Amino acid sequence: MSVVRKLERIKFPSSYQYRTVNAGETKVVWEMPVTGGFIAFIRKVAFDWYGDTYWEFIVDGIPEKIEFTIPSTDPERYDPPIIAYKRIKWIFHNTSTTDRTVGVLCDGELVREKA
Repeated sequence: MSVVRKLERIKFPSSYQYRTVNAGETKVVWEMPVTGGFIAFIRKVAFDWYGDTYWEFIVDGIPEKIEFTIPSTDPERYDPPIIAYKRIKWIFHNTSTTDRTVGVLCDGELVREKA
């Protein structure tokens, strides 16, 4: 006998966020805790970048330093998706002498088994 599991799927609530980060400062631009028994599946990302800055893309406490751009008009697609169990965070480090307004698209879904 096979068991069919019913899943609850919710799109990320705010897949695009942007912030102005002053020269020499660091700010969290996009962050989402993964709670309530959900697992996050990150399917697309895009972000702004400038040559004298960098990003930290942190999934479940594991950081990745990023020093390039992926335009929102052509996001990077992940198949299979990046999976997060606890938290997703994008931090922008503006090491330049110019204020920067930057954005992040982090798109995916939260999934859990229905009771």
